[in-house]
Amino acid sequence: METPELLALKSRELLNDQLSSVDGNNAKAGTITAISALFIPISFSVFDKIATSYFWICVFFIPIILNIIGICNLIMAMRPRKLFHGIGFHNMDELLTNEVEDVYLFEISINRGSFNDNQEPISKQNRCIKKGLWLIYSSAIALTLFFFVNLITTKPNKMSDNNQNSSTSSGSNNNQTSGGNSAGTSRQIPSTNSGQRSVIEKGGNPNIQKK
Repeated sequence: METPELLALKSRELLNDQLSSVDGNNAKAGTITAISALFIPISFSVFDKIATSYFWICVFFIPIILNIIGICNLIMAMRPRKLFHGIGFHNMDELLTNEVEDVYLFEISINRGSFNDNQEPISKQNRCIKKGLWLIYSSAIALTLFFFVNLITTKPNKMSDNNQNSSTSSGSNNNQTSGGNSAGTSRQIPSTNSGQRSVIEKGGNPNIQKK
């Protein structure tokens, strides 16, 4: 294998690797975007079950906003990009009459130019992915700390309120019980006689009164 042919093959491999990295970044950004999109409604469902105030609501929306900005960066990373990929088909007819070595040299030049021109859009894609990942990871860490601190600060208050409510209810129950007992002891069943009762004669003639 001659040197021009070897260099042409090497430049072709480098260009293909560069374009493959774009596809890998798109797949990575799509997966992380899908997972991060589910992260927001789950956070709202958990936040709805804990104690809230205006302060905690404001703090809660900070990691949510960071997560949304990170998703936007990942979406920007998946935008279609104009990338160069070797010799164009319109040049094939012109290269038919050239020597083999000249064709290899031409391909080396085309691949090198394509590789260099693709560097800028691929660098922008990498920056968007790095920024998006950093924002999403920061959002996850901040939201975890938020739930942890909120749980620590609100749980004792809830426990103390429950204890107070239970003691109050037990005290009221005791008062009602003692009051009921005192009312029960003050009442007595009176004695009655037969003249105060109604009489029904069953099985006989209802028109005849029993003397």
